[in-house]
Amino acid sequence: MNHNMKKVSTYRVGIIGAGFISRGLAMALEESPHFMVSAVLTRRDPETLGDMPVSREIITNSIDHLVSVSDIVVECTGDVIHGTVMIEHVLSAGLPVVTMNSELQLVSGTMLARQGTLIEAEGDQPGSLAALDMEVREMGFTPLVYGNIKRFLNLTPTKDEMEYWAKRQGISLTQVTSFTDGTKVQIEQALVANGLGATITRRNLSGPSCAAVEDGAHRLGEMAEALGQPISDYILSPTAPAGVFIVGKHSGKQKAYLEYLKLGKGPHYVITRPYHLCHLEIPKTLLKILSGDLSYSFNNGQHPTVQVLAIPKRDIKAGEFLGRGLGSFDVRGEAAKIKDYPQGVPIGLLQEATFVRPVSAGQVVKFDDVVLPKTRALEMWQQTVAEISGQSKIESSKKKQKINTHKPKLKTVTIGIPAHNEEANIAQVLKSIINQRSGTYLLEKIIVLCDGCSDETELRARDFARHYPIIEVTGGRKRLGKAVRLNELKQANTSDIVINFDADVVLRDYTVIEKLVGGFSEDGVVAVSGNNRPVEVQGLVAKTIRAGDQLWYRVRKDYHRGNNLYNSAGCAMALSKDFADSWRFPVGLVADQQFVYFKVMADKKKFRFVEDAVVWYQTPNSISALSLQAGRSLNEKDQTMQYFSDDLLPEYDIPVSYKVKAIVRSLVAQPLYTSLTLMLQVWLRLKPVHQGVLYQNGLWEMVDSTKKITF
Repeated sequence: MNHNMKKVSTYRVGIIGAGFISRGLAMALEESPHFMVSAVLTRRDPETLGDMPVSREIITNSIDHLVSVSDIVVECTGDVIHGTVMIEHVLSAGLPVVTMNSELQLVSGTMLARQGTLIEAEGDQPGSLAALDMEVREMGFTPLVYGNIKRFLNLTPTKDEMEYWAKRQGISLTQVTSFTDGTKVQIEQALVANGLGATITRRNLSGPSCAAVEDGAHRLGEMAEALGQPISDYILSPTAPAGVFIVGKHSGKQKAYLEYLKLGKGPHYVITRPYHLCHLEIPKTLLKILSGDLSYSFNNGQHPTVQVLAIPKRDIKAGEFLGRGLGSFDVRGEAAKIKDYPQGVPIGLLQEATFVRPVSAGQVVKFDDVVLPKTRALEMWQQTVAEISGQSKIESSKKKQKINTHKPKLKTVTIGIPAHNEEANIAQVLKSIINQRSGTYLLEKIIVLCDGCSDETELRARDFARHYPIIEVTGGRKRLGKAVRLNELKQANTSDIVINFDADVVLRDYTVIEKLVGGFSEDGVVAVSGNNRPVEVQGLVAKTIRAGDQLWYRVRKDYHRGNNLYNSAGCAMALSKDFADSWRFPVGLVADQQFVYFKVMADKKKFRFVEDAVVWYQTPNSISALSLQAGRSLNEKDQTMQYFSDDLLPEYDIPVSYKVKAIVRSLVAQPLYTSLTLMLQVWLRLKPVHQGVLYQNGLWEMVDSTKKITF
C-alpha cells in the first residue's frame, strides 16, 4: 500500500504504456468521478501519439515525472524487459503498481512484489479468475479447475493473416499473433496457477475441445480430481463466450439447492463468468488498493511453480538474431513446471537474443542456446529459479547464462509482532513485512502475538493471514504484557534468527530484514537492532515533539559507531536462536530493549546497530500524549539494572560533547523546533510524573495518536 496516499476525492493515475489497453483505460478513467490521468509514459515521441485520448501536456518520456504527479500507477506495456525497470522505479518511490501484463508477472512479478504493492488487475482472464475465485469461495465452493475459454487457435499463423487481424482489431501484430498461436492463454493460465496455488496437468496444458463449456469443464474437473489438487487450464469451444470459469465442489448438504439453481447434480459445478472487460475493470482494482481493501491482492505469488517456455515454430540456426520472441513467427510459448525445465528460457525474456546453438522446431530453448542482454528482468528470473531450485549462485558470462546447481545455506527467519489493540496499523506493518526482499534468507513464519486485544487487531490480522499462509495469529484475551509475548515468541521460534517488530511501525523499504540478517555476518554478533525513525508530521506541537526525537537521534547515532544502549530498539530487534534460547524476559519488564543490550554485554557477546534498517514510527501529536509516553521510561533504569551488575552502569553515559554537537546541528537545521523542544524537555523533567504509566507488571497506558503510521 502506498503510504504517501491521501484521502482525496480524485486520485491521480499514472499510466505506463500507450497501446490499446492504455488508450481504453485513459478514456475509462476520464469518465470516472474517482480518477484523473496524471501522466502517460511512453518511449515514443509524445507528438506522434495522436490517438492517445489525453492532453499532449501529460504525455511524457520521464518516469520521474510520472512518479511525481501520481498516486498510483498502471503498467500495461506488454513488455517484460522495459516494464520491469519501470515498475521497480515506481515501487522504489513508494507508489503501488497495478499491472495488466501477465507476461511480466510470470518473469519478474515474484521479486517485484517484494519491493512494494504489485497487483495484476481484474479484467484480463487471470484477474477475472482471481476475482471469481474470491466469489465462489465466499459461497462455499472449493475450486478444482481455473478455466479459460478460447474460441480459436492456430499454432502457426501466417504473417499475412495476422496483419489483417491486427489492422481489423486495432491491436499490435505481436499481440494478435500471441493470442492466435496460443502463447497468451499459456501465459494467462501459468499466472493463474502461480497466483492461486494451482498446478497444470502437463506441458502445454490440456485444452480439450468441446461444443459446450460444461462438457470441457467437467473433463478438466475429472483431471483435477485424479491429480488431487486444483488445476489451471483452458477449453477450446468455437461457440462459447469469451470469458472464464471455475469448476468447484460444494458441501453435500447443498446438493438439492444447487440442482434447483440449475448448476446440475454435482459433484462438480461449473460457475462461468461470460466476459472479461480488460481496461474497463482496472478501476475496480485501483479503488480497492486506494481504499486499503486487502481482499484482492492477486499476483504471481511468492512460490511460483509454472513458467512459459520458448518453443521454436521452425528450426533456428546458430547465429540467428531474434528481436522479440513473444508474438513472433519464430517461437511460441508453452506452459511447463519450473522444476522440470530450470534451464528453459521464458518466452518473455527472449528479446534481443542471439542463438549460439541450433534449436529444432518443438524443442525447448535453453539458456545454453542463446546470449541474452543482462537485464533486471533476467536477474529477477534467475533469482526466482535459484530460490525454487535451492540454488545460491547463478553464473553469467558474455556468451551464455547458466544456472548453478550449488545449494545455499540461507539463514532461516521467524518474525514476531506483539500486539495490543493495534487495529489501526496491523495491516500496514504486515504488508511491509510481506513485501520484503528475501533472496539472502528464508522467511519461515510470521507470528502475530495478540495481547488481550479488545479491538479488531486479531480479526484484521487473521483476515490478512487468509491471503498469506505464512502468517500465524496467536495470543489470548488477557493482557499479559510485551515481555510475556516475547517469551512466547522465543519459545515458538525454530529459525536461525528471530526478529520482533512492534505492531505500530512500518518497515521503510524492502531491504530492512535483509539488512538485519546481514548484521549477523560478523562473528560473535547475537543481537542486531534496526533504526527507529519518526515519520513527517504536521502542526507546531507535533513538529516540536518530532524535533526532540531527531535531536536525540543525533546524540546517539554515532556514539561507539552506533553500537550503544540507546540504539537498541525494541521495535525492531533481531536475535540469534542460541542467544534467544539462553534466557527469558522477566515478567513485568518494561524496557525489553535495554534488557537485550545488557544481556549481550553481560555474556560478552556483540550487539550491532544497523542504521540503514529503518522502521518508521509515529510520534505523539500532543504534549499530554508525550507526557504519558515519557513517563514510562522514568523507572526503566532501576527496573533493568536489578538483573545486571553495576559494572554495566557506564553504558547509560554518553559524553557531553556528543550532546552539545547534536544540539548545535539541530539548531542550525531546525532553529525554531529545536528551541521549542529543548524547552519542552526541561518542562517534562520538572513536572510531576503521571503515575498511571508506572505499572510494575509491564503494562502501560496506550497513546492512541502513535498507533497508526500516517505518511
